[in-house]
Amino acid sequence: MCNKFDPELDDFEAYLPESTQEHEPCRALLLDFFEHINELDNMVQDSCESEHKQSGMDISIYKLHIGYIDIKEKSITVCYYGTVVNTEWDVEFQKSDQGEWVKVNF
Repeated sequence: MCNKFDPELDDFEAYLPESTQEHEPCRALLLDFFEHINELDNMVQDSCESEHKQSGMDISIYKLHIGYIDIKEKSITVCYYGTVVNTEWDVEFQKSDQGEWVKVNF
């Protein structure tokens, strides 16, 4: 998760919905997400590594870290920033009917 060798990249913000009525369920969802964040972040990192190997492009293009997290009622979007290259993109996760976190948009 993030770049553990660079303390400036270890912090990120999590945004709750504007409606305060949604805060409690979103906080619960966020806490559950944090229990699995290393596994989910590794899934994203593995995907980037796979794409790097297929493309043959420089690995620096695929280095990234979490910029922020946006919490909705039923999903969490993780915004990634490029660590070397100036880029930004999102990955959306939701809980499946079986209670597992899955990527739904990447």
